Amino acid sequence: MTPLREHLAKELAAKVERHGVVVWDDPDGAYAAVATEVVPSGAMLHAFDGSWYDLRHRLEHQLAGQDPPTMVVYIPAKPLEPDPLEELRAVGAKWTIKLPTLVRQALAGQITEHRAAQLGQQCSTLGEVEAALAGGETSLDARLVSLIGEASTVTVAAAILGGANDADMADRGLDQVVRSTLEALLGGRYEALTGSELRRAAFRQMVLAHVLEACGSVPEPLEPSLGATTAAHRKVAVEVIRQLRERDESRGAYVELAEAADTDLHLGVLLPWTEALESVDTTTVIEELALGEGLRRLETDDLEGARRLAGTRLRSSWWTTLHAPEGATTAARWRAIDALARLGAALLDDVPSFGALADVVTWYEATGWTVDDAHRKTELLRVTAGFAYDDLDDLFHDARQRYESWLDQVLRATTDALDQPDVTVARFGPQQVANLLLGHRRECSRWL
Repeated sequence: MTPLREHLAKELAAKVERHGVVVWDDPDGAYAAVATEVVPSGAMLHAFDGSWYDLRHRLEHQLAGQDPPTMVVYIPAKPLEPDPLEELRAVGAKWTIKLPTLVRQALAGQITEHRAAQLGQQCSTLGEVEAALAGGETSLDARLVSLIGEASTVTVAAAILGGANDADMADRGLDQVVRSTLEALLGGRYEALTGSELRRAAFRQMVLAHVLEACGSVPEPLEPSLGATTAAHRKVAVEVIRQLRERDESRGAYVELAEAADTDLHLGVLLPWTEALESVDTTTVIEELALGEGLRRLETDDLEGARRLAGTRLRSSWWTTLHAPEGATTAARWRAIDALARLGAALLDDVPSFGALADVVTWYEATGWTVDDAHRKTELLRVTAGFAYDDLDDLFHDARQRYESWLDQVLRATTDALDQPDVTVARFGPQQVANLLLGHRRECSRWL
C-alpha cells in the first residue's frame, strides 16, 4: 500500500472507530478505484453505483437490526437536493478529504510544497497522483504522466506523436497541456492545434530542427516553417524519432508523419542536397535525395564519394532497415551503388604489359583478381535483387562494357606474354594457366 493509501486508510479508520457509520463524500470520484482497499476491516462498504433507490434499500436493511452497524457509505457523486441520505447522515458522520489535502498531509516532508501543489492541481484521481510520483520530480503535467504511464520527457513526447492517446487526451481536456508540453520539449508554437494536425506540426518542427542541426541553417523558403528551437529541443527531437522507430506500436505513425512532412514542407523541391545531409534520415524524401546524390557521384566518377555515401546510409539510415517500408529495396540500391563504385575503382588501373607468363600470374594473384571479384559481386546483386534497378540500368551497362574492355586487355597481354621465348612452362602447366587466367572469362560470361 502506498503512503497515500496508508494515510487515507488511517484517516478513514479513525473516523469509523469514533462514529461507526461514516458517509464518505467524494464528489470528484478521486478515490473510486481504491475505496474498497482502504475501508477498515470489520466495516461494511456500501458504494453508490448510480441508483439512489438501490443504495437506500441496502442501507435500510443494514440499519434495521438491533445492533448499530459499522459501515462506510461511499458516495462518488455530488449530493442531490433534497438529499436521499439525509436520515443516514443524521445517524452517522460525514467525511470528505480533498485530493490536494491528502497529498499535502500524506507526503509532508517527502516532496516539496511546490510539487505537492502541482500534483493537487493537475491530478483528479489518486491513481494519477501515484503515477506521477512514480516518475519522480518532473516538469511534466501529472495527468499526462498518468495517462501515458511514463515520466520520461522523451517517452511522453513520443507517445503524444504516436497518436494512440489522442481520444483520451481530448476527453480529459488536456489539449492545451499537450500543446504546452510539445512546445517546451520540441520548440515551435502550436496554438489551437489538436490531434493529427498538432502531431504533424510538431513533426515538421523536428524535421527542420534536424536539418538545422546538421547543416547549420535551413533553406530560406523553409525558414518560416521552423519555430523557435534550442540545442536542448533538437536533442529531444532526435531521441523522440529514435523511440518512435523502435516501438512496434508507433512505427506506423512515424512513417505517416514523415510522409506528411515531406508533403507539407515540399522537401523534394525546397531542400537541396548538401554533404551535411549524409547522415540525416528523418524522412523518405531525404533518403531519395541521398540516393540521387549517390547516382550522381557514380555518373561523374566520384567513386570514393559514392562508396562513402553508400556506406554511411547502409550503416545509419533507418530507411535501409527491414522495419522501414521498402527497406530491403532501399538497402539493395545502396549496395548496388557501392558495388558499381568498387568495380569502377578496380577498373581504373591499366593492365600492364608482361615480359613472361610468370609476370601475368603474379599480377593477377596480387591485384588483377579484384576486378573479376568486383564484377561478379555486381552482377550477382543485379540478378538476385528481385526487382528492376531501372535507375541504375545505364550504369550497369556501362560497367559491363568497361569490364569487357578490361578483359580484352588482359587476354591480349596474356597472349603477348605467351609469345615470349623465356616462358617457364615447368612451373605453370598449360591447364593451370588456362584455369587461372582464362577460366574467369567463362565464369563471368554467365552474367552477360
